[in-house]
Amino acid sequence: MESSPVSSDSDPEVELPKYIEHLKKKEKKPKRQASLHHAMEKLLDQDLSVSQIRRLKDSHFKAMDISMGIQMKLQDNVKPYKRKFKEI
Repeated sequence: MESSPVSSDSDPEVELPKYIEHLKKKEKKPKRQASLHHAMEKLLDQDLSVSQIRRLKDSHFKAMDISMGIQMKLQDNVKPYKRKFKEI
């Protein structure tokens, strides 16, 4: 597997479990919730931050056995979540 991208200093770090829990609350299907939990475990094993998720390539997700649908959900929701997180 390729080395993971390094996070930018300009991005505030957001705790990954909180981000995944936010996504799980919005998801109604138990199978998708379980897939998000699985993805969280894999991402935590790689010591990845929420900021780094957006920059990961498809090959990184594939190597971690994270489906394309979950990958898209994880990557597409980073900006809106971080915007909301800054407002709190």
